[in-house]
Amino acid sequence: MPRMFGKLCACLAGAAAVWLGTTPTHAVIVSGANGTGTANVLPGSPPPVAAWANAGTILSGSGVYLGNGWGLTASHLAAAATINPGTPFTLTSGQVFTVDQVSTRVKNADNSDADLLLFHLSANPSLPNLTMASSSPTIGTQVLSMGNGLTRSGGDASGYSTTTPHVYRWGNNLTSPAPGGSTATTVVASGDSTTTIFGTTFDSVGQSSESHLSDGDSGGPVFNAGNVLVGINLYIFPPVGQPGDRVNFGNQAGYADIAAYRGKISSITGVPEPASVGVLGVAVVGLLVRRRIRRDGCG
Repeated sequence: MPRMFGKLCACLAGAAAVWLGTTPTHAVIVSGANGTGTANVLPGSPPPVAAWANAGTILSGSGVYLGNGWGLTASHLAAAATINPGTPFTLTSGQVFTVDQVSTRVKNADNSDADLLLFHLSANPSLPNLTMASSSPTIGTQVLSMGNGLTRSGGDASGYSTTTPHVYRWGNNLTSPAPGGSTATTVVASGDSTTTIFGTTFDSVGQSSESHLSDGDSGGPVFNAGNVLVGINLYIFPPVGQPGDRVNFGNQAGYADIAAYRGKISSITGVPEPASVGVLGVAVVGLLVRRRIRRDGCG
């Protein structure tokens, strides 16, 4: 099997499994003028992002509120892949909710563990249930990613460096062939999990808010233009030898493919499955945040 080296970001339609190094991903890095200051930190700056209100932080990374009291994040953020009662989940609005039971690991079709964790809250946020994608994204689909990653710092022709503090930001990207292959999705084995993912590539000339993942973004949500949840931030795939504080053009990121897990998630959470809502292989409003991250995790 091909072997890839990179970091986990904080996250089975593909063909062969791709074995990767594991390190969580963090902050969403955005190229151009939208990647600094207060740009892309609120819906409407510049485009509207209705699902922003469901995004939040948990443990050392990010997460998203699905509905019916349930949230979703990357399992690699949690020690022993377990989130315990009493753990806070903070929405982008600043509201804090508390986990009230031991988290539930999301499974693959063969009952193996995926890099996804469901957590239940003691009180339900006053937010709508999210719609989960019923089909995987095709190559060229526009997506929007959100996460509490690192801040972009110095830049050059190759890309950017990253630094603290962590800032919740969103950015856009187009799906590209999944890391390690030529298809839209692939299966990645990392740590104690095997997860179906799709990918994006950080381009110097791309979307208006071209984005890549970085430390702190793991577990954050990925939406299409219709505010349908299509993915969860998981991994980055930097070349061997690239410094850990760099996000370079050409770097790839990987996201859990929600369509592969929609049935499992719905059976646990009761969040309704859509009758015919899928991830369309068309250009979605430029909402994907590309943060430069390493193929080590983004958490």
